[in-house]
Amino acid sequence: MWALTPLVAAAQVVTLAPGDPAAIAAAGATGPALAALDLRAARTRWTDADEDALRDLAAALDDARPYEHVLDGERLILRDLEPAVAAVGALRDERDRNALFAALLYEGFAADRYFGARLADDPDAAPYTGRIAGLAVPRAWLDAAALAPDRAASPYEIGEAPQRAAYEAVRAELAALAPASLTPVDLPPGAQLVVDGVPAVPGPSGDVKVRPGRHLVHAELDGRIVARWDVRLDIAEDRPLPPEVGETAWQRFLADPAAPPPEVIALAAASGGEVWVVRGDAPLVRLTGEGAVEVPLVPVRAEVPRRVGGALGVQGAWLTSGDFYLQDPRGAPRTVATVNALGPGVFAELRVPAGPLTVGAGAEVAVPLGAHHVARTGDGALRVRPLPYLSAGWGPVDVAVGFLLPYHAVGGLHLWLPLTPRVGLRAAGWAGLPLAPPRPDGSRWEGAPVATASLGVGLRL
Repeated sequence: MWALTPLVAAAQVVTLAPGDPAAIAAAGATGPALAALDLRAARTRWTDADEDALRDLAAALDDARPYEHVLDGERLILRDLEPAVAAVGALRDERDRNALFAALLYEGFAADRYFGARLADDPDAAPYTGRIAGLAVPRAWLDAAALAPDRAASPYEIGEAPQRAAYEAVRAELAALAPASLTPVDLPPGAQLVVDGVPAVPGPSGDVKVRPGRHLVHAELDGRIVARWDVRLDIAEDRPLPPEVGETAWQRFLADPAAPPPEVIALAAASGGEVWVVRGDAPLVRLTGEGAVEVPLVPVRAEVPRRVGGALGVQGAWLTSGDFYLQDPRGAPRTVATVNALGPGVFAELRVPAGPLTVGAGAEVAVPLGAHHVARTGDGALRVRPLPYLSAGWGPVDVAVGFLLPYHAVGGLHLWLPLTPRVGLRAAGWAGLPLAPPRPDGSRWEGAPVATASLGVGLRL
């Protein structure tokens, strides 16, 4: 087990495999544990702000539609939709894409109907104006045609026929121009590029062709957004897409967490202000927005949580007693084999912490296999030999007292040798003297001492 020197509470722990569980526990984190990929995506991951932006966009569009029938209502439409459109920073799927497309169509409708021919020259129109080959058009329509180049405007999206026709002209003009290109650079292996909510695969030249205009692009890896871009492209422009944290810088950080590149240091603030970085049994690294500091670990004695438990297992047992001969002196020959028995068995026990000790109760059951290895009980005979017991111990060793049916009170020792955290070898030894049971005539039968030993394998519960 490890402890921190000095002890500083961590916001979160990032594990760089193979992380040492003891070191993670020593960090005393108050925030959630993070995978390395969570840290990498800290500044670009999908957040509640992204959800809110799409929700606000849908609400702004619903609220703006009634202004279409108000004098100069187009100004109100532009006022409300423009910031809502600009706030959207990523699109995950077709649903998100459709929401942005509808808002862009309607914003472009308002700009075209309000400014008309003044779109190119009116200073008030500048925030809403885009240009295609020198021709002034509503910028929102330019972005809508770039977002979904194969999709026409429906009467619901643009209610006025003149504006629907004007949008189709913009879409046709854009289709006739040379496309732009997006070229991902230094992305992690296996990352999926998503352009405007649609997965995209770079072509043989390493780029993705798109229409000029605004595009929302991100890279996903194992469900996390590890990079995102909001770009506006001109005709035939080739735009490189380097991530904030490139693969080269990230691999350098993984190799030496104590000397992270500046772009990795910036991830700490986005993760909550401070993280502990754990890599195997190397020193912990405290990473903040200001830099990284190694935190040495010193070995200390760990308190292992103690709880109620138990064990189940199988074993082989040896039992020796003169009773096998004494109880049947005429039928049992006087040989070593008669008084020594071997057989299979099982054991089960319950263990409960009690201060520094562990107390328990359990039972062993052995089945001696030889022809003369039975215990006679009046008119019957007992081959299966149960041994219930009580025990108390510390660590792997227990002292126990029990009763080997039918006649022997015994005492013994148990030893548990773990093979894994759950599985172990169990050795037990017992010795005892018999009771002196009465005969029907009033006399007492005097038995012989007994000894038994067993070795088995068990499962801790």
